[in-house]
Amino acid sequence: MRKLPKLSSLHTDHRSYPPGVAYMDGQYLPIHEAKLSVLDYGFLHSDATYDVAHVWGGAFFRLGDHLDRFFNGMDALHMSIPYNKLQIMEILHNCVALSKLKNAYVEFICTRGTSPNFSRDSRDAENRFIAFAIPFGSVANKGCCQTKPNPSQSATIT
Repeated sequence: MRKLPKLSSLHTDHRSYPPGVAYMDGQYLPIHEAKLSVLDYGFLHSDATYDVAHVWGGAFFRLGDHLDRFFNGMDALHMSIPYNKLQIMEILHNCVALSKLKNAYVEFICTRGTSPNFSRDSRDAENRFIAFAIPFGSVANKGCCQTKPNPSQSATIT
């Protein structure tokens, strides 16, 4: 008979994470504590939609456009979450404010989620909303990132 390995009493993660704040399952938490179940259909089958908004100098850039696109993606995938656009806007602003970041990468995601009884029918799944703010990092050259966005397209975070 084969001997089974021991189960660890505590999961440890040796990776390092940037500073930031996540919103998951109705609560705000440090980014390194945000975890997703391996049974989430978003993970298992890439069944998710997302968008990313940027914050420059404490202001979101065209957040309304990002939210419109996000909700259109959820509609196309027949997903729903218990938040409207204004509530998500508040959650995103809170993630940035709690992180104390002036320039941030803010991602918001809706995954298919998990089924309460692990039904194989994804229509039974409870969709999951996740959002997070981490320091902005760009692949663009440094010169293009020195200009602030047009203030008429931004909303200041307080």
